[in-house]
Parts: sequence; structure tokens; C-alpha cells
Amino acid sequence: MTEASANALRRPPVLAAIERSTLNDQAYESLKRALLTGRIESGMTLTFRGLAHDLGTSMMPVREAVARLVAERALEVLPQKGIRVPVLSAEELDDLWNLRVLLEGEAVARAATRATDEDLTKIKNLRDKVRDGAESGSPPAFMEANSDFQLAIYAAAQTSVFITLVEMLRLQASPHRNDAIRAMIIERPPFFYETLRHHDDLVDAMAAKNAEKARKIRQTDILGFRAFFDEVRAR
Repeated sequence: MTEASANALRRPPVLAAIERSTLNDQAYESLKRALLTGRIESGMTLTFRGLAHDLGTSMMPVREAVARLVAERALEVLPQKGIRVPVLSAEELDDLWNLRVLLEGEAVARAATRATDEDLTKIKNLRDKVRDGAESGSPPAFMEANSDFQLAIYAAAQTSVFITLVEMLRLQASPHRNDAIRAMIIERPPFFYETLRHHDDLVDAMAAKNAEKARKIRQTDILGFRAFFDEVRAR
């Protein structure tokens, strides 16, 4: 092999790598958002071909995206080549709830002291969209707005480690919450109105840069929804 050929092999394939990486990342982000917003539910079986059709792409980006989500324990591939949300035991769900209380509480506390005026404006606008989605009686509208609202808060914490861990926990937990969220929106139990008040109180605590109050509000909100979640599962 000549020196020129060796240099050509070492030279990064810039355009191909960017295109491939971008497509893979887009597939991953689309699947991740579908999990976080309830479009992929517990018990739903998917296929690589079906996902590729929905995303309008080839199978390779879907396979790589699914592999990433399998590593994050958000999806699993079945022996028959189907894809589904992993079935969680009561103990695993308990661990997810407890870890979310700890990590999301800390992330919100940090966000309260680090959020910029621009962050707060975005968070307030998303808070309003959550209320609109909830009062419209549309579970999908509520879940999408609520996911955007929560993740905007965690992004304001300006700590990539917490954001990564919180997203991983929410990816594992979100598909299992759909029945409870639908019941909350349709039946409108007391928790429905209480969680909207929590959102208002949380935004106020962040505007006041009150970290401990923000932490307590978020943890109370998670624990309140957990109680309702357990109630719905027991029906």
C-alpha cells in the first residue's frame, strides 16, 4: 500500500459519517420521544420494518437506535425479532419511583438556582401548554406537553450527568404510566388539579431561586402520582 493510499484510508469520511450519524441520531431521538410521551406503551409489540416505515428511513438507523435504547433498558428485542417495552416487576417499578424522587428532586433544586430568565420564560410557556393539554381532555397532548415541561426544567439544571440519568429513568418508566395518565385526564380525580397546582408552585419556586422548595414540590408531585398509579393498577 502506498503512503498516499494509507493516508486516504486514515482520512475520516467526513460527509458520509455526518449523514449516517445524523440519521441514526434522528431515529434515536424520535423513538426516545415516542417513549417519553406515551406513544410507545407497555405491552405494545413493534417491528424493525414497521418502525423504519414510520420513520421513513432504512432499517440500519432503526437498528442502531433500538440498540441504544436496549442498552438504556427502555426497549428489548424478542427472540421472534419483535421489539417491546420491557416488563417490569413490582420491585423494579418501586426502584424506578424511588430513584426518580431522589434524582428529579435534586435536578429541580439545581435548576432553581441556575435557570436563566430565558429558561424561565420557556418553562412558563410549557407549563401553560401542559394545562391546556390537560384541560382539553387529550392524554397525548398532555403527555407531550408535560414531558417537554419536565425536561426543560432539568435542562436548566445545566448538568449533563443528571439529565442523562433522569432521562434514562423516565424512558424506563414512561410507557408504564399511560393507563394512569389516561384515567387522570378522563376521570379528573383530585390529583389532576393538584398536579397542575404543583406545576404553578414549582415555577414560582424556581423564579424565586428557592431550591429546597422546588425540590419538595417536585418530590411531592412524583409521590402523589405514584399513589394514583398504584390505585389504577390495582383496579
